Amino acid sequence: MDEAAEAVNLILKKRKKSVFHASSTITTSPFEVNSYFIKRVRGQMAVVNKSSLPEFIRSDGSPLRYPKWGGLKVNETQKKLGIKFSSWKEAVNEIVNQREIKNG
Repeated sequence: MDEAAEAVNLILKKRKKSVFHASSTITTSPFEVNSYFIKRVRGQMAVVNKSSLPEFIRSDGSPLRYPKWGGLKVNETQKKLGIKFSSWKEAVNEIVNQREIKNG
């Protein structure tokens, strides 16, 4: 089961009332996630061009599109629900593995 879905299932099952964060245990940048994902799927490096955040915002036109570093504090959620979230690399690997199994 997807970890976010598992967290929602446990919140409902245990009738918990609070704010819960479901996310990777490690923060990273959108560049790192996208580069790693493309490397896993296509086996290619350096497909995504790295740039600075101010440069990206100027080119995209939206200062609110992405944070510089993504991530949420998940320690309390893990403790209250008794689960452990994966790192972002583990999550990408799981997505790629599911895709490979589905496509045979």
